[in-house]
Amino acid sequence: MGEVSKSRVIEPLRIADAIEQVRHVFIRDLVLPCDIGVHPHEKGTPQRVRINLDLAVTDDGNPLADQLENVVCYEDVVTRIRAITGDGHTNLVETLAERIAQTCLQHPDCHTVRVRIEKLDVFADVESVGVEIERKSGSYPPPSPINPLICHRKYASNQNSPLTDHSSQASCAHQISSL
Repeated sequence: MGEVSKSRVIEPLRIADAIEQVRHVFIRDLVLPCDIGVHPHEKGTPQRVRINLDLAVTDDGNPLADQLENVVCYEDVVTRIRAITGDGHTNLVETLAERIAQTCLQHPDCHTVRVRIEKLDVFADVESVGVEIERKSGSYPPPSPINPLICHRKYASNQNSPLTDHSSQASCAHQISSL
């Protein structure tokens, strides 16, 4: 007695992987107001939601050259999430999570995303309620007899992705308005 079985211990999420050439980009504890909920008292009254993201991103070993355009920019991701949560009423946290996941997967280097949405003010005696989803890019893994992560850019080359242009804030604002 007193020993906890290894199977009952929650292991930390492991996404970054040198062998599989995966970089882990994450956003933790983003708290935003959001008009969300199915009940009449929730409509038109923003509630606090906490958003956590884990992105599995291709890390093909190409030099980054210390340039923002060579990575998934978490600032752009946060800006897109703010636009989504500020874009009118959403009934379900599941719908919000799906919208955020699809936005992240628009980046050609992002092949898997895990989204956790928590509503923070629903019950006085509960810290949070919510949902967590995981989605994969439709192009991942690409059909190939060799390492799929090395070839990922060939199959997921959406050059018009809203998360690939880092030239200016004005550009970013324009991309967000096109959601």
